[in-house]
Amino acid sequence: MNADSLLSQLEHCNEQQLRRLLVEHLTKQKLGLYWESNAIARDAALNANLVFPRLSLALSHVNSVPPPRI
Repeated sequence: MNADSLLSQLEHCNEQQLRRLLVEHLTKQKLGLYWESNAIARDAALNANLVFPRLSLALSHVNSVPPPRI
């Protein structure tokens, strides 16, 4: 079914028919192959430029005196 015929069919549907078609489309079981290696390569490329902060105890406020409570 091409896009033009699908659009022409949808133009003649009422609201209830459109909802039914949408539910059918969204709940239709989709089968296929998902290549994990592609996702791993994509994630590695996205994470390549991440900069993670590092805690330096010498510069940290951990050992400082806490402010007085009011």
